[in-house]
Amino acid sequence: MTEVLRFAVLGLGAGACYGLAAQGIVLVYRGSGVVNFANGAVGMVCAFFFYNSRESGTPTWLAFVLALLLGAGIGVAVHFVMMRPLRRAPALSRLIATLGLFTALYAFAVNRYGFNIRIVTKLIEPQPVEVLPDISIGRDRVALLLVGIVLTVVLTAVYHHTRFGHATTAVAESRRATAAQGISPDRVAAVNWAVGCALGALAAILIVNLSGLQVVTLTLLIVPALAAALVGSFRSFWLTLVGGLLIGIMQSEIAYLQVKLPTSRDGARRCRSS
Repeated sequence: MTEVLRFAVLGLGAGACYGLAAQGIVLVYRGSGVVNFANGAVGMVCAFFFYNSRESGTPTWLAFVLALLLGAGIGVAVHFVMMRPLRRAPALSRLIATLGLFTALYAFAVNRYGFNIRIVTKLIEPQPVEVLPDISIGRDRVALLLVGIVLTVVLTAVYHHTRFGHATTAVAESRRATAAQGISPDRVAAVNWAVGCALGALAAILIVNLSGLQVVTLTLLIVPALAAALVGSFRSFWLTLVGGLLIGIMQSEIAYLQVKLPTSRDGARRCRSS
């Protein structure tokens, strides 16, 4: 039972990253009504930018800020170059546009970086920390969980108790009515695209601490992120974080079972043979 609990706690770090990426998807959806399938690909590009800049001698804090700004810049560009011209197009057309961006970024990264996993210096050292009696996990996983919780608190406060948050809700309900009140739907959507893609970049940068730097792994971060966003119905930040944590826990438990079951089968075979 202790091992099951230990692996559940281990999954919280990756789950927090899934939740952060999912919250980026939620922000874009709330601000523009678009499900951003390119969230993982944008995060992947920013993660490679961050770690390459860091290895080339750029201070970590500066590389981190520049990577988040790159993600935000990509988000703003996507809104004005792709989504704004498609604002009257069917929702399916806008979704396909994000898939096109996903494909373009993925092809660019594969051509430039290849498929191999790169081992990079960890952003947070995984020194063991005892979180429960007889259960220790890496400090990096605890830090990722805390980042996820803190940002969820911030997002909830901003989008529930500020004028911008109320404007985002109004845009999601009716762009025309919001424009009639003197609020620019384009500006609101652009800010949400910027913050959403920056969160995708943050999630990708942080999860490299656990998974390594690889194009495919980071791009496919979109899969658990979408699942977590669905748990939150593309609206609730807390439910989205909980969805990400649950996915991380289940993923960790499955990894434990994959190790445990072959051992149990080998033991059963030995008993039969004797």
